[in-house]
Amino acid sequence: MHSEQSSASSVSLRIPQQTLSELTGVSKQANKFENWLNKLPKGHVGQTAKQIYLTLDEISRLKTTVQNRFELLELIRPTVLLLLPSLSKHYLNQPLILPEKAAQVAALTQSLLLRLSTGYKVVIAESLKEMDKVSAKKNVKIALHHATTLSTLRLLHNYQLYSLTPRALWHDIYLFYYIAEHYKLSDEQIRDQKGSDTKSSIKHEFLRAVMLAVASPNQLRQPQIKDLFDATSSWAQFVKIDKHSNPPGLYYLDLLSDTPPTYHNWLATDKDSQLRNIYLGMLVEKLAHYSKSSQSSELDIPATITPDILTHLCDSWGKSSQRSFARTSQQGAVEVTVGFSASHYFISDQMEFRTFIRGGRPDPLAPNDSNLFLNPNHDPLAPVPTDQEKSAEDIWSLKYTAPFKPSNEKDHSDKIDTEELEGKVSQVVEEQPRPFHNFRCGVIDTSPGGYCIEWQGEISGQLRNGEVIGLKEKSQSDWQVGVVRWINQVSADTARIGIELLSPQGQAGGAAVVHKKGPLGDFIRVIQLPEIPSIGQAATLLTPSTCFQEGDKILLTYLEDKVKAKLTKRISSTSGYCQFLFELLEQDNISKGSTKSSGKDSEKNKDSANDDFNDVWKLI
Repeated sequence: MHSEQSSASSVSLRIPQQTLSELTGVSKQANKFENWLNKLPKGHVGQTAKQIYLTLDEISRLKTTVQNRFELLELIRPTVLLLLPSLSKHYLNQPLILPEKAAQVAALTQSLLLRLSTGYKVVIAESLKEMDKVSAKKNVKIALHHATTLSTLRLLHNYQLYSLTPRALWHDIYLFYYIAEHYKLSDEQIRDQKGSDTKSSIKHEFLRAVMLAVASPNQLRQPQIKDLFDATSSWAQFVKIDKHSNPPGLYYLDLLSDTPPTYHNWLATDKDSQLRNIYLGMLVEKLAHYSKSSQSSELDIPATITPDILTHLCDSWGKSSQRSFARTSQQGAVEVTVGFSASHYFISDQMEFRTFIRGGRPDPLAPNDSNLFLNPNHDPLAPVPTDQEKSAEDIWSLKYTAPFKPSNEKDHSDKIDTEELEGKVSQVVEEQPRPFHNFRCGVIDTSPGGYCIEWQGEISGQLRNGEVIGLKEKSQSDWQVGVVRWINQVSADTARIGIELLSPQGQAGGAAVVHKKGPLGDFIRVIQLPEIPSIGQAATLLTPSTCFQEGDKILLTYLEDKVKAKLTKRISSTSGYCQFLFELLEQDNISKGSTKSSGKDSEKNKDSANDDFNDVWKLI
């Protein structure tokens, strides 16, 4: 490493050539440019974004003075930042593989941020030649700050879409900090916008980018990534960066590279580099203290930062991630179903839940499009058109009274064949379209702890980090139960998904809260994960994330079997599910069959259904 031989002056900024003498459709004089901005149709996001997009590119290529370019950028920057929330509505909270229009809006957002930051790069490059001037130093300081924040927004945007980091993005972020550090500008407070009281330093904004990168954002949901980024604004003050490596921080970075921060134990210094250590220990201690006591006099914890996110951050920022199992490359395919309800549906052999809680008997009153009385969209007061009226083009020609057709046949209502009727009901139920679907995905690699799968084409809108997912390989008869842990979008129509395996088999059930007073609560889908003695895993219950709490007494139904139980402890949770230990309670002869094993009674109930797989679990 030859850090002493490196200097900011020897590092080149990649900027476009200045070939334009004038801007198209607008004057380069600051006062006239400001008037043009004020007249833009702010209420029409599309037209405003188009004008800003074209003008930003020209500002970077304009032949003008450094001061004039800087003034133009400072004037247009608030408008760009104002456009971002309106644009993000078109591509956030969308399917992972974005529709074409949403993808175009996302690309436009990236381009706006890139072109604005490029303009500031031109200001930096030109001002560095005149650092002996006070005005040039001031311009460099502000331009470095704004270019850093804009590049960090680009980084946030990519993490929210789980896409690959654009080439040279980290190179630019590092370079801005390196220049600021070299000229001793990194700690100076800079106002975010004219007239604003908000100030921050270049180091502060740089550390926010680093904190976001090392927080494993591909394991978080889109809103959680944004909530985390907002929280780093007040947390960055507890993170340190320096050149010394004794003691080493958990993470380090090379300011002359284009790679994100990485673990210190992966350090390699076989080339010229500018290494910096990142110390997150103080912040992790404060977060861990808050998670235990929910009190902190120094740390501002927004309400959106849930206990689950705090645990995730303490793990990501405080521990070097090591795989529990080695991955094995594998070629093949796996069936996948996404979401708690869909997984329950396929685990129960594609039985709708209303049928499941009736012991497997179809509900004759279930919504049915072919039966006018059970069709929720049917209007019983609507006229019944004749065949001639059905083919008529004039809708106003329809009569408003239902035609009466007299019949000479006798009334046979007292001789209805109920068995035939039930058979028809079952046939109609079977003919209804499936409420949930499964998908076929390629397998990249596997381990005893999970899968890495590749999903091509249209992706289920429910696919999110923390979502329950069902998997079944061709050779398997049972659906495995897993959870989505990370997502990486590798191309416009392909994503790779990391899945943690919760259990090699699940049992579908329903649960209703038993209240001390009042009626039984509604039945909710649950999935029981069996005990696996070989790894010391007790039987647990998966439930939707917000339906049950520790201490709830519930009635469990497994088709015709019903047992009472108590949820004793929540052992894990995401925004997609909660996982509880549970114990069986004294039964009131409500079970029609054998009871199921629980976390505490599994050894006593060796004849239960779950224990039939004991020998199988040991072989997996």
